[in-house]
Amino acid sequence: MIRIGLALDTQTIQPGNRLLPAINPVGVAMVIDKKSISIKVSGSVSGDIIGFLTKFFKSKICSLVTKEVIDQINT
Repeated sequence: MIRIGLALDTQTIQPGNRLLPAINPVGVAMVIDKKSISIKVSGSVSGDIIGFLTKFFKSKICSLVTKEVIDQINT
């Protein structure tokens, strides 16, 4: 889920100092539902490795993805 608040503004464009409308993002929020991420692999050794990687993905990677998306929207 992504929520983005938008603010209407104006911007000056060169050359000629033309005043044009602009839209700026404010209050950006993003949530990744970690419970909906599911990876299923059969086998004892590979299952253990995938289980560890899934926990790592849910805890670390989801947070990094969320931060990067919000940064890109604000930019």
